[in-house]
This record gives sequence, C-alpha cells and structure tokens, in this order.
Amino acid sequence: MLPTIGIAIGAGAVSALLFSVTMKGTAIAMALAYLAPLPTMIVALAYGWQADLIAVLVASAVVAGVVDPISGLIFAATIAVPAGLLSGLAGLDRLNFYDREPKPAKPYSAGPGTLALTAAVFGFLVSAGAIAIMIVANGGYAPAIAAFRSTLQPSLEEALSSGVDFPSGLSADDLGRLIVRFAPAAIAASTALLLLINLYLAARTVQLSQRLQRPWADLPSPGWSRWPRWSAGISRPNPTTRSWPRSPRRWR
Repeated sequence: MLPTIGIAIGAGAVSALLFSVTMKGTAIAMALAYLAPLPTMIVALAYGWQADLIAVLVASAVVAGVVDPISGLIFAATIAVPAGLLSGLAGLDRLNFYDREPKPAKPYSAGPGTLALTAAVFGFLVSAGAIAIMIVANGGYAPAIAAFRSTLQPSLEEALSSGVDFPSGLSADDLGRLIVRFAPAAIAASTALLLLINLYLAARTVQLSQRLQRPWADLPSPGWSRWPRWSAGISRPNPTTRSWPRSPRRWR
C-alpha cells in the first residue's frame, strides 16, 4: 500500500509541474502542459481509483502552492478532476448501474463510445463553467463579451502589424468577433480531445506494463461505438447505415 501511495504522490507532483510550466509561455511549455493529465491517468488505470484520488489531490495542491490558489482551483476543475473521473470510469471492470443482479454474469466495462461521450460532457461542462464565470465576473453577458474582445484586441492588432496575413477583407476586429463566437465550442472540443488523447496514451502505457485490468477495445469492430443508456436523448447516426434514426432502440 505504501509504495502505491508514493507512486500516486509522485504522479500528482509530475502532473502539477507539467501544468505549471505554462507560466513560461513557450511553445514547448504549452506542449508539455497538454500532457498534464497523463501521470494521474496512468496511476488510475494501473492502481485503481484510490491512488487516482490521491494523485488528483496532490496535483491540485501542488499547483495551488507553486502558482496560486486560484490556478490550483482552475487546474482541479478543468483538468485534474475530469481526467481522474474519466480514467476511473475507464478502469472499472464492471458497471452495474442498471442491472438488478448484484453480480451480472457478464462483466461490463465502459466502452470507447461511453468514454468518448463522457469526455464530450466534461468538455461542455468546462466550457459552460468558463462562460458562467466570465458572466458573473463582468456583471452580465454583454459586458463579458466586450471584456473578452478587448483582451484579444491588442494581440490581434500586434499580429496584424507584424505582417501576419489575415484573410482578404478581414480586420482584427472581425477576427476578434469570430474568436469570441467560436470560443465556447473550441474550448469544449479541445478539452474533450485533451482528455481522450491522454487516456489513450495512459492506457497504452499501462498495457505495456501488463497492469491494465480490462481488455483492450477493438476500435475498428462494429460494436465499439455503442452509446451508453444515459445518452438515450441524444440523436446520432446509425454506424452501419449512416442514417439518423427517429428514436434510439439499442443501448448499451
């Protein structure tokens, strides 16, 4: 138990340091920051949710101490906790939320479709939370949009003056409006992609160490894209016919 706790603490510290290097502002630092969830996800898949919880708490505390408490809270809400929950879900060997039997005959692991949809939900929540904080901090939606555009304007004007070619007829103000319009979707998509890429890397790493407790999903197989039951209200195309059904019939 003690070695596992030590590994979890070390993984949390590494995750925090990878996130903290964003203060450097360099391209390499930003690239390393995208790998911040990887150590905690490896611990979650290899040692279970208890070690995952320790790693998430340690990572959030280290960021709060190294940078500032607000950054620690942001790191926990946008990276550490979503990554911990997603990897914890991926590491479960059985989901028994809907079965009446205490021990179903066939254990059920969260499939890639479930994990992808869960990551998308986390991305949406992160984006919605960022918008809500901006609205509250600026006293309304319109002031929040104006503040965001005013923050972007100097950087866009500097890029324009330095010789960066914008599309024909597109000014810095027009580009700022486009960025503001598509920022929520971009935040949600990038967060989901960040979580899924790190989850894949973590699972491959744990699989190489022969500690992965669940079988590796065969992504090209027809059944990989089954969606969970709790997504029954979401419309989606049939993976075989590429058509949009009127009402879902099969849920996993």
